[in-house]
Amino acid sequence: MPVDIAMPRNLVERRKNAGYAAVCAVGFDADPGVFRLAPAENIEALLPQLQPGRWERLHFANVLWTPGLPVARTLVLAAERFLANVHLGQHWYRANVETLNSVLMGEAATLRSTVWSHVELIARLKGQADREADRFAAGVI
Repeated sequence: MPVDIAMPRNLVERRKNAGYAAVCAVGFDADPGVFRLAPAENIEALLPQLQPGRWERLHFANVLWTPGLPVARTLVLAAERFLANVHLGQHWYRANVETLNSVLMGEAATLRSTVWSHVELIARLKGQADREADRFAAGVI
């Protein structure tokens, strides 16, 4: 099932300013078990970069947010090592998303790094924005 990465503009700016980066699994409808792994700070630009190389319409099969690009890159490298036996070439793999998620979560635990799903990150960013608005309304800067 494709992940909808839509996010209000103010939250996109907040996300970029905070330095969050994503581990993205990009797939296509014709073969739901095939995906490409990539770390990205600007996920809105990732699909347009990858799409010209594929005739199938691409979508996000999985998105896991990390505190920064170094963590995202480390998670992608760990997942690629784990999935080496199902490697199809040029960062494409054949596995189910649950297996990928388990590998990424296990490696994040090894790194002692917090990771968030897309929905969790949106809730986190909205919470931060709400707290700042409440402090501003109360006259606390």
